Amino acid sequence: MNKNEISVISAPTELCMRRKKEEIHAFRTEFQRDRDRILYSKAFRRLSGKTQVFLPLSHDHVRTRLTHTLEVVQVARVTARNLSLNEDLTEAIALGHDIGHTPFGHVGERTLNFITNGCDSFANFQESMPFEVMGFKHNLQGLRVACELEKFYREFKGMNLSNFTLWGIKNHSKVTWAKKDKSSGQPIPCEYFDQNNCYLKTKIQDCPKPEQSVQFYKKYDMFTKIKESTAEAWSFEGFLVAQADEIAQRHHDIEDALHMGIVSTKEALDIVDLHFRAHFDKVDKQLFKKMSSTANYTGFFVPLVSKFIVNLLNRKLIEYSLIRFSELLNYYGIHSKNDFIANRDNIEIGYASSCVSFEPSFASSHDNFQSFLKNRILNSFDVQRMDGRGTHIIRKLFKAYLSNPGQLPDTAVIDAYNIYFKKDYSILDISQQEIGTLRDHIGKYIKRPNPEFQIACLRAICDHIAGMTDNYALDEYNKLYAL
Repeated sequence: MNKNEISVISAPTELCMRRKKEEIHAFRTEFQRDRDRILYSKAFRRLSGKTQVFLPLSHDHVRTRLTHTLEVVQVARVTARNLSLNEDLTEAIALGHDIGHTPFGHVGERTLNFITNGCDSFANFQESMPFEVMGFKHNLQGLRVACELEKFYREFKGMNLSNFTLWGIKNHSKVTWAKKDKSSGQPIPCEYFDQNNCYLKTKIQDCPKPEQSVQFYKKYDMFTKIKESTAEAWSFEGFLVAQADEIAQRHHDIEDALHMGIVSTKEALDIVDLHFRAHFDKVDKQLFKKMSSTANYTGFFVPLVSKFIVNLLNRKLIEYSLIRFSELLNYYGIHSKNDFIANRDNIEIGYASSCVSFEPSFASSHDNFQSFLKNRILNSFDVQRMDGRGTHIIRKLFKAYLSNPGQLPDTAVIDAYNIYFKKDYSILDISQQEIGTLRDHIGKYIKRPNPEFQIACLRAICDHIAGMTDNYALDEYNKLYAL
């Protein structure tokens, strides 16, 4: 199969849609414009100060959320080129996939989710919030950042990204917190829920929602649809970025653990050999031998182990995806871009997603390797202690802001009122005197039994904390709590 045959299933720009219609650009494609807007956004720049796994201050060489993102871009673009997919869309999704992430990595995400679900509460109104206003998830927050929070234009909110880019950002990770039982397929309740009781609370009590809600973000679904349709704006480029994200995580988790002294070079060699030896080709064997010969010097070993894992996983992804693409084209009789557009609604999303994947036996080896990394690194003493610190700081910040929202910066105070009144005022629309009045009122209103205003305040605080870098959060914590 040649590349021209496969290229017909790249994302069709004919189905591209933006929230606000724009003129065609003279020099850039629709997806290049998306890429550039993300690249120049404040949310993207802040990724340089956000934790990937290890706190940036813990070692000079560990990944930040930004360096992780750039590595996802590299893997994704190589894969897209070899699968003849749209590299510009792939790059846009990869650059934007984590713009909704929190400080302190995934523990920050989980902490904000528990607070916005009312599971971890500092005020009575949190425990009786309507289902539709609950939840936090970093990929869905990425939609909120792109569609609303990032201020690019005076005329309207957000970056005005295309539907395909927004869909890819949303779906690079699971869109719910629910896990499913592998045998029954039924949702598994929250890990803190057992026998109709919630054990997250200091006092055991009934839980009306054993599954964590993310219903707050449903309003952004309309921006991830196909032009003039209710169909999802899915793309093979979006599925590709989700896989590239996983590949990047595999290699840098073990590399960062080597830098931190959590895993030894011998242990890294043994675990790679154990899980992947059966899948080595000639090049893999040569590289593994070279890697083994440098095991006594971490400085040479670390880049080689990264190279080995990325090469192996990326090669296996490309090889099997090419086979699956050939099957898809033959099954649906797709020979042109028009054929793909005509058949697109008939292709089930789950089937389309499975076309960008590892072959089953390698997928099993990869899953076992991932399980090792989770238990050996992510659940290690060092990482869990960092996670505990991050949870504590975010909880204390939230508690301080919720008890006295007058401590929020001007933009967050305005955002609380905008959410409540459904307005779109910016800092440019309000004088300093008016901001002072708003700040005076917000501290009083939060104490009154007005659930709608309290919920608006809760979401404004959530957005403010989610956008923080690690250092900004630490600095705020010290300002609010230092004796």
